[in-house]
Amino acid sequence: MEPPSALPVLPKEPVVALPPVRPVETASPGPRLSVTSAEGPLADDGRGWLVVLAVALAGEAALLWFVTALALWRRRT
Repeated sequence: MEPPSALPVLPKEPVVALPPVRPVETASPGPRLSVTSAEGPLADDGRGWLVVLAVALAGEAALLWFVTALALWRRRT
């Protein structure tokens, strides 16, 4: 015989498995665009990422030049 516990004990019920989830179908399964790849007419040879990288590097270089010029100008005055 088990000692009585202070907490109530729930009766054991059988474990119920849920049915698998199906992905929702869209009305028009046309071309899809994601962050990593494009499909359909939006697909290109990857130059889009090269342009983004070039703009980011050019902006960073311009910011570095601006901060350096500002620091040198403040030293002279």
